[in-house]
Amino acid sequence: MTTSRELIVRYVQQESEKVLRRIVRDTIREVRTNQRNNYKGDSKTKKAVRLNVWECIRNTLGTKFESGRHMFLCSCEGGDASVLSGLGLDYDSMIAVDHDPKSVTSFHNKFPNVEVHKSDISEALLDHDDLSSIYLDFTSQVSDSSLKHVYNATKALNPNGVIACTFSVGREKELNLNDNDNACLTRVRIFESYLKKRLGFKPNTLAYFSYKSDSDSRYGSLMLVIVFQVKPQKLKNTPFHKIDIYDFYRNIERLMHHQNLCSLLNSNETQVGIWCKRVREYPPSPRRSDFIVRMR
Repeated sequence: MTTSRELIVRYVQQESEKVLRRIVRDTIREVRTNQRNNYKGDSKTKKAVRLNVWECIRNTLGTKFESGRHMFLCSCEGGDASVLSGLGLDYDSMIAVDHDPKSVTSFHNKFPNVEVHKSDISEALLDHDDLSSIYLDFTSQVSDSSLKHVYNATKALNPNGVIACTFSVGREKELNLNDNDNACLTRVRIFESYLKKRLGFKPNTLAYFSYKSDSDSRYGSLMLVIVFQVKPQKLKNTPFHKIDIYDFYRNIERLMHHQNLCSLLNSNETQVGIWCKRVREYPPSPRRSDFIVRMR
């Protein structure tokens, strides 16, 4: 029989655990908020990757790209909304989500016609089952939590929808490999194995991208972006694009005369003019061939 003392001890333990979990949750949110406050804006490599990822999604969806709805995470810069607008999408086809009030407010001020939700991405996904694409720019490590978010996102897509997700590489001690390529591929295998187990089939991986969060390759975290379609694997080989600052200038050279170049780069006319002048005077070298990942 449980005594009164044991009941009191058990109650105190339960309440202490609740308080501890609340402290941990609030601390994590505070750290993330401080990281956003210290964020200097998108680097050139980030701009290049974002454009290339959305182009990959557009090319995969074809005509369904313009008629579909697309969800992404808010940011103060509103990079995703800017690129999608540059690719010809109407604002009413976009849905932005973030739990950070500052990001939501800054985004809404810049893009007042885009539907925006102040909530966690997992909560926002519950209200949808008809999205054409979702860009989960986590910038966090490969973990059970982030992988669960990806799996839940697959339920919010319409048939053959596309998901892109960004992970930070190198923060997990058990996966901290010196070789950047192998470090990325190790995470790819974990990612695909998890989804295969949950979905019952291996998703159709369209492309991988890696880049440094700072345009100067000596600094910044190594990031990995995986783009996949929620249907059984079709492609036997998947391209792995290693993006650097020169890809940013290659995009400008490729799209120099695009009428929406400022939107595609999420920058003002003055800055884009400076970049275009640089590209005209010093054309970037041709891109090296991407290496191919043989699918298992």
